[in-house]
Amino acid sequence: MIAVLVILGIALVLSFVPALVIYLRARRRFAGRRVVTCPETGRVAAIRLDADHAAKTTLTGDPELKVEGCTRWDGKVGHCFEGCVQEVETPTTRQAESA
Repeated sequence: MIAVLVILGIALVLSFVPALVIYLRARRRFAGRRVVTCPETGRVAAIRLDADHAAKTTLTGDPELKVEGCTRWDGKVGHCFEGCVQEVETPTTRQAESA
């Protein structure tokens, strides 16, 4: 009986491995700064995406990208981030462009 429970426990833990790998790969892909053109000024700006949020939403489908920081804004990010995020390349946009 104990052996069966151990096997079921191991199977349960191993079932989370694929999701963990997807999460970690997505987090690494969205971490760091991206250079984009600011939609308000037309100048170059560096943004930092919320990598945790993007990785979590990748598990349920397409990643939802949110700007965590911008060189143009001090403190909280302003309302312009929607245009910045559209410039960030995701796997979905790469597939659409190559088609």
